[in-house]
Amino acid sequence: MRRPTPAPVRANRSMAHKSLAGLAVAAAALSLATPAAFAKGKGGGTTQPTPPAAANCTTVTVANSPQIVRNRAMPDIKFNLVNCGTQAVAATVTVTETAGIFSVSCPSPVAAPMPFALAPGQKQVATAPVFRGPCGMVSQTNSAIFQSPLMWQGHNLLLTLTDDATGAVLSTSAFSWHDIPPKGV
Repeated sequence: MRRPTPAPVRANRSMAHKSLAGLAVAAAALSLATPAAFAKGKGGGTTQPTPPAAANCTTVTVANSPQIVRNRAMPDIKFNLVNCGTQAVAATVTVTETAGIFSVSCPSPVAAPMPFALAPGQKQVATAPVFRGPCGMVSQTNSAIFQSPLMWQGHNLLLTLTDDATGAVLSTSAFSWHDIPPKGV
């Protein structure tokens, strides 16, 4: 029997070098793939673009709701504005009355719209006045309506933060208040 010639051995070594080179290229490509790409099943050497950070995620949050009113001393609405986005925002806070005992028959006046300019990452604390409606009840259990801002009242208000540039509603937050029940009721 004859031994095989050296030529096939050289060919095998050449193929081994090519295979190793191919493995090295594949390993380098895999090292460029992001972990997020693998998590999405998109591995294999292609990097996925990172989604842009939210340009606008501005919020309004009421900090003091609900409120019980004593001696008709109306509390201000205290609220926080936060611009967690990457762009400055010009926005307006609008106060409206929402469904409640007096919302249809005797709504309360509300604060005028309040404009704000927030830089990226800025937090701001603000207040809005609260007003009594023109009528109320003897107590929360007596549903007879009387024309007087001195009568028992309770109102639900909604703060809405709107982007001045687009008109889009960015955030809402609720505030409610009511008079303390009269003694003996």
